[in-house]
Amino acid sequence: MKQSLEINSLPPTKSIVFSGYVIECPRWRSMFDLMVDSKDHHWHQKLVYLDAVQGLNVFSIPDAYIEARNICDDIYCDPYEIVDAYIDKLEKWSQMDVDNSKGLRKYSHFLRQVTVAKQTFSELAR
Repeated sequence: MKQSLEINSLPPTKSIVFSGYVIECPRWRSMFDLMVDSKDHHWHQKLVYLDAVQGLNVFSIPDAYIEARNICDDIYCDPYEIVDAYIDKLEKWSQMDVDNSKGLRKYSHFLRQVTVAKQTFSELAR
């Protein structure tokens, strides 16, 4: 019983707030799907979490949650927007000195993200 309550309980709203940064959308959406969307709760409770993301709690009909998810996907999770954001970030990455270990580590981490993203977004392979 306790385990069932833990599985079906929703997380604190702040733990899944989306920053609006397009590159983060796939990770956020996966986390949101796991932590909120997969739970068996009323649509209005789930809609509160999308409101925390981008102020979408303006609907008051049962289809509101589905519509809000669609809007969120259209605005932030469009594959072409995500690809453009990756390309833009790569092109704008500033040169750094070879002894800048922190900067090189950050760049290396980003290149790994690009490698993984290329598996999802074939447009990045160009």
